[in-house]
Amino acid sequence: MPAAEQYDPYKLIFDISFDEIEESNPVLYEYNVPLEGITPVNHPHYKIMETGEAEFIGWIAARKLSTNVSVRIPFRVDIEFMADCESERFGYGSDEGSIRIYHGNHMFAINMENKADSRLSKEAVGFHQPLIGNYCSYPGLGKIKYNEYNTLTWIVGERHFAVVINGEVRYCGVNFPYMASDLYLLKPETIYIGSDGQGKKYFRSIKVSQLKTAPKIKIKKGKLNMIVNRSNNIITVIRPLITMHYGENYWFNGCARYVMECLGEKD
Repeated sequence: MPAAEQYDPYKLIFDISFDEIEESNPVLYEYNVPLEGITPVNHPHYKIMETGEAEFIGWIAARKLSTNVSVRIPFRVDIEFMADCESERFGYGSDEGSIRIYHGNHMFAINMENKADSRLSKEAVGFHQPLIGNYCSYPGLGKIKYNEYNTLTWIVGERHFAVVINGEVRYCGVNFPYMASDLYLLKPETIYIGSDGQGKKYFRSIKVSQLKTAPKIKIKKGKLNMIVNRSNNIITVIRPLITMHYGENYWFNGCARYVMECLGEKD
């Protein structure tokens, strides 16, 4: 894992609207996750109610809900949820009220780091920086409304890294190191939803979206140059591997012959 201090710090922006973020990070395809199709992991409490809503209690962070949807960066997750404050019980090490999204080893969460004494609660936006993995926390930005439904949109986009709660842009950053990476090389990861503590959470809808990725290209002095990661084992001599008029019409034979030539074998 690369060290965060080896990269330039990302930049926070404050004068941007939700519409501008959506326009700059378009959706490629989206999945409306059926609540009855979610898979509980490590035995949390999870049931579909008569209203069609889903009731969830995690107790511990390791008990999650799998959406069974896998996406690669850049992606977006939209959740409509409600937190019941009357059911919260702050035990040793518990962190009540949070809504957490997991993508691989990284967590993206709101209403984090809360305590039994509300004066000590941070109601933070907390996340692991994509690719780098260091944990970042921004107190006060992850506050939600209790006992009524909230909307959460988390965009891990190619141009913006943004958190939107109830239509309000709470956090937006640009120039993250992952944004300059070749995102096609990253493998898809399953999206999990979680929390912590005994507080009940209710879900009305969950949607996971794969965002579009633009080619990493740049134009310099009239020439089109692709930004690629060079390999240290580039083949120095490029030549045809088969000669059709010699009757060589099987690529494997030509490849095998070329490999033997590289090893010093001759016909």
